[in-house]
Amino acid sequence: MIDLRPAKLEVLMDQQRTIQFDLNSFNTLEKHYGDINKALAELEKIGKGKDYVKTITVFIWAGLATDFEESKKPLKVEEVAQYIGLAGLNALGPEIYKAIAAEVAE
Repeated sequence: MIDLRPAKLEVLMDQQRTIQFDLNSFNTLEKHYGDINKALAELEKIGKGKDYVKTITVFIWAGLATDFEESKKPLKVEEVAQYIGLAGLNALGPEIYKAIAAEVAE
């Protein structure tokens, strides 16, 4: 049996939220970067410390798209920063990288 469930991370922001890397979030990344391969190349930079805050913020935004759609309040990339502190960003970064790496590897 093939497990088609997307990677999910439960986080506490303004309320409990789900960062989910489903096809909608990958579509959002593709639109943002113009190409899914460019998006994944940006993700690779995270491990090298380049554009860390900017890149993780965009991936968090894309992963939150479904959660915020359900609440009928679209989220802008710039708004992500108001919900996450630097410590949270540092804790979340490696988890996002692992979640997406698992999705891409399958």
